[in-house]
Amino acid sequence: MLPPFRAHENEITTVIFSPDKQKIASSSFDTTIKLWDLVSGKELKTLRGHQGFVNALDISPDGKILASGGTDKTVKLWDLATGITVRTLKEHKNYVNAVIFSPDGRSLFSSGADDIIQQWEVSSGKKVRTFM
Repeated sequence: MLPPFRAHENEITTVIFSPDKQKIASSSFDTTIKLWDLVSGKELKTLRGHQGFVNALDISPDGKILASGGTDKTVKLWDLATGITVRTLKEHKNYVNAVIFSPDGRSLFSSGADDIIQQWEVSSGKKVRTFM
């Protein structure tokens, strides 16, 4: 009998669906994000780049970009086709606990333990606004 398979090496913090409902993404205290095929259950990619726990995930409405936030106080944007970090957004003063794309995918909102919400322009990574 095979030992049980572990999706991550530590506690899983978030699981989300891709917009096409064909994949899921998971994040963990092990600092990684994994993309999974929903039908086969097989791991498609592991994304590495955060320097701390990954607390938050969202996928753009077109399914091309994954946003992540973590205890390293950063928001990362990932190209899901390649698994490469497109940009790292650094304006939070404490852990990032939530990320969400706007319905049109042009903006990303992040919030965290610093009690603020940041709005970002996805195409440039420019901070648009801070909600306090």
